[in-house]
Amino acid sequence: MSYIKNYKLLLLIIVALFITNIGLLYFYVWKKDFKPHKSMKEQVLSRLEKEVGFSKEQIAAYDSMRTRHFESIGPMFEELKLAKDSFFNLILQPQVNDSVIDLLSSKIRARQQAIDIKMLKYFRLTKELCTEEQLPKMDSFLKSITKRMYEGPGRRRPGTDQMKR
Repeated sequence: MSYIKNYKLLLLIIVALFITNIGLLYFYVWKKDFKPHKSMKEQVLSRLEKEVGFSKEQIAAYDSMRTRHFESIGPMFEELKLAKDSFFNLILQPQVNDSVIDLLSSKIRARQQAIDIKMLKYFRLTKELCTEEQLPKMDSFLKSITKRMYEGPGRRRPGTDQMKR
């Protein structure tokens, strides 16, 4: 009797997988307007063009500047990650002097400060690409970008209640 129950369960699983595969085929093969999500770079370039009014030349200049910026800031983020790893590995130590905690936290602070300064300079250079008419739109655009940087999607700020949102 248990063999028949197992057989029915397996048949149910196979039917569910078959229906799922048909759905996936529909979206990838037959539905022509299905497009995968844009990359972050594509989203920013699109918003600069639509919201700020960047020309093709401004987009090209921004894209080149963006590439150089992310090549130079990437190692800085890696250093910050390593500093934070070292800091939080102190959890594994039974006893840690306050001076060690202060030293490692100051390394994190210095790396984060360097990143923030570099980002500020990058945003100022980005504003230099704008015409006078584009500056107010760019200010609004950059404000939304920086807000997302420190709040992030789905992040909770300390002291806020999720239930109130």
